[in-house]
Amino acid sequence: MKRILTICFFLLAAVWLCAAPVCAEAVQEDIYADSGADRLEEALPEEARFLLRESGFSPQADGQGDAGDFLAALAAGVRESLTEPLRALVLLLAAVVLCRIVSDLASGALNETVGLCAALGAAGVLLPPMAGLIGKTASVTEAIGAFLLAAVPVYAGLLITAGNAVTGSTYGALTLTAANGVSALTVNLFVPLLRVFLALSAVSSVTSFDLKKLTDALYKLLKWALVLAVTVFTGVLSMQTLVSAQSDAVTGKAAKMIASSAIPIVGGAFGDAFSVLGASIGMVKSGVGAFGILASLAIFLPLCLEAAVWLGVCFLSSLAAELFGLSKLASFLDGCATALRLLLAVVFSIGAVSVVSAAVVLCVRGAYA
Repeated sequence: MKRILTICFFLLAAVWLCAAPVCAEAVQEDIYADSGADRLEEALPEEARFLLRESGFSPQADGQGDAGDFLAALAAGVRESLTEPLRALVLLLAAVVLCRIVSDLASGALNETVGLCAALGAAGVLLPPMAGLIGKTASVTEAIGAFLLAAVPVYAGLLITAGNAVTGSTYGALTLTAANGVSALTVNLFVPLLRVFLALSAVSSVTSFDLKKLTDALYKLLKWALVLAVTVFTGVLSMQTLVSAQSDAVTGKAAKMIASSAIPIVGGAFGDAFSVLGASIGMVKSGVGAFGILASLAIFLPLCLEAAVWLGVCFLSSLAAELFGLSKLASFLDGCATALRLLLAVVFSIGAVSVVSAAVVLCVRGAYA
């Protein structure tokens, strides 16, 4: 009788091992459906959703598209938005040449007026699109905040399912707090300060008031506030995850050891079942984490590229104004370029929070692996 039972156990173990690939695939599908990862795309803005669909990316582990298609879609979006910056560049260069000619023909008393008219004309060309870029910064911030609010519970749930209970719980609380804090701070502080900085730069270049020290102080304040916020978030999240992952790893190994040794005959099969479960969760976790990184890039990279194009317009126009001796115009264009650099810093900082939040999910190893 004992021999018959032993043979039955071995047959069952053989059947289980043969069915392991099928079971693993079914487990992956169940984990993906239960985690809520299939609803992450709904939390994205339309432009980001279009970029990811064109590239073939999805949260599923087997739904990874081509990075070349993603970059090509980004480049196509930049090409479509080049018309207005090129038109502005042509207008600014024409204004530089025209003002230089008028300045040479006019008397010395009119040179100041010519420089003032050049700066005012440049303001009419640049301020409307720059105001639009600042408005888009607020929209991108809100979009990243909304995506993190939808994605972080999924990330934390997958970490906990993978056996990282301590890591998942601390990660979820910290990242949700950071998502809300960064979104509120950017919309209510950084974006208004960007508008103030741009206004002060414009006023300083067309009036006799010397506001350079004030604008420089505001620039340094914004820059160091961003650096401090991102550094603190990244450092705290990394250290907390590192410490928690060690605790989870000990717990996971203990669970596998107990399952393998405490159950006679088939204990090893239970230990292997832990490994299969861990591998399945790891596949889902990797797919969702990679999708989170790409989704974050799809949200903020288009705005960064657009702002970089306008920064190039300001730089080339400022260089031409300096070469032609139009100091007021060059001062205004330099102020616009500084405002755009601040805008890029704000957007990159917000994007870094979202990218790091998804990258942690990729880097943390499951406790059952």
